[in-house]
Amino acid sequence: MKRSLTTKFIAYFLVFSILPLIAVGLITYDSGKSAIEKQTFEYMTATTEHREEMVNTWISNNEREMLLIATSPIFEKNTARLLTRIEADPVYLRAYEDTVKYLATAKEDTPGFFEISYISPDGAVLVSTDSSKEGVDESEKGYFLRAKEETFVQNIYISLEYSRPIMTVATPVKDDNGNLLGVLAGRLGLNDIDEMMHERSGLGETGEVYLLNKFYYHISDPKLKGGQPLKEEIHSPGIDECIGGKS
Repeated sequence: MKRSLTTKFIAYFLVFSILPLIAVGLITYDSGKSAIEKQTFEYMTATTEHREEMVNTWISNNEREMLLIATSPIFEKNTARLLTRIEADPVYLRAYEDTVKYLATAKEDTPGFFEISYISPDGAVLVSTDSSKEGVDESEKGYFLRAKEETFVQNIYISLEYSRPIMTVATPVKDDNGNLLGVLAGRLGLNDIDEMMHERSGLGETGEVYLLNKFYYHISDPKLKGGQPLKEEIHSPGIDECIGGKS
C-alpha cells in the first residue's frame, strides 16, 4: 500500500529533524568527553603535584633536622675533642661517650633516620648509632665529599650495607670560626615515602601514583605491595615525556 503524501512529508520531516539531533548529540558527547578528560587530567596533575610537594617537604624537614643536630654547641665541642685528643685520653673517652648518647637521642627524636654517624674530616667514622660502622673509611664517598662544603642530599640508592634502598642526608660540622670538624650523616629509609605514595586521597578507585628516578626505576609503586624498589623499570608515553622534560 502506498503511503500518502502527508505520511511521506512526516517521515522526511522526522528524518531531517533527527539527523540534526544526532549531530548535536555527537558534538555534545565529544565536548563532554573532552571536558571530562581535561578535568581528570587537571585533577590527577594536582594530585601528583601534591605528592611531589609532600616528598620535597619531607626531604627539607630531614635536612633541617640534620643541620640542627650538627650545630649543637655541645656536639661541636665534643667533636673538636675527638679530633685533638688520643683515644686513651680521659677527655677523649668522655667526649666519645657524650657523642654516642647525643646521637642516640637525636636518632630517637628524628625517627626517619635509622642511622646517624659523625665522620672526621679525613673520612673516618668516629661515632655512629650503628657501632659496626665505626672505623669505616668514607673518604671516597660522594656524599662525604659534597657534605664537607654544604648540606647534601644523596639520591635514593641501593645500600650494600643494608641491602635496601635508602637516602643519605649529610652536612658539615664546623667550629665557631668556620673550621671543618667533620661531617654528620644520617641514613633514611623509604617508609615515609611509601606511605605518601600509598595514600589514596585524590586517586579514586583506579588512580595510581608512581615515583621514579631519572633512569625509569620505580622508587615506590603501590601495585607491587612491598616489592623491591629500584629493581624494575617502568615505561609509558607519559613517563617518557616527564623524564624527558616535556611535561
